[in-house]
Amino acid sequence: MINKVEFKGMNGKNQQGYDANILPLVSDLYLQARASGDLLKSQYETALKCEILVRSLAKIGITALVDEATGYQYDREKEELQKILKGYISEELLPWQQRFPHEYYKQIFRLNGWEYNVSNLKLKPSVVGRWTNTYIYKQLPKGVLDELKRITPKDKDGKHTEHLHRRLTEDTGHPNLNNQIVTVVTIMKLSKNWKDFIKKFNDLFGQTTFDFKQ
Repeated sequence: MINKVEFKGMNGKNQQGYDANILPLVSDLYLQARASGDLLKSQYETALKCEILVRSLAKIGITALVDEATGYQYDREKEELQKILKGYISEELLPWQQRFPHEYYKQIFRLNGWEYNVSNLKLKPSVVGRWTNTYIYKQLPKGVLDELKRITPKDKDGKHTEHLHRRLTEDTGHPNLNNQIVTVVTIMKLSKNWKDFIKKFNDLFGQTTFDFKQ
């Protein structure tokens, strides 16, 4: 049985509610049910929200998340950003590995009505890279994408000469990148077209992103 706790509300009065630390437990139950295939179709969006919550907690912690949600915000110091970057950014260029599954690109092609084949995949529009930055890398902790772009060399045309994910750490950066990819692919599979995907993404992540013109 989960007991209620007493807390002081924003109006200064004592109120009762539930300890926010039960959120990860409830979320974990949904994620386990999804992994075992026991969820109803109507519960998949709730499971996606649970995954977003769990990843958010991993980034800033339950107390900080509740503080932000209730308006008790505070500025993060520069040292905190450096701690995050140290956890995500590798000091050395890691060996190349396939990080983005074919399903990721297959869904992008499907949602945009493009024919998916080897030739088209190799010549995929440059907008796909911008989408990857928006829906994948920008969802990592703030500052990570900017740092990846800063430390990754560019050629004379301004294009990065290495994949950004090769600068992510194996113990923190890559697992979080993989989780974001899985989440986005799941949203894609639930979408009818690219416009529908953007709407679902914005609804689930509580933000506003826009399409890019080629």
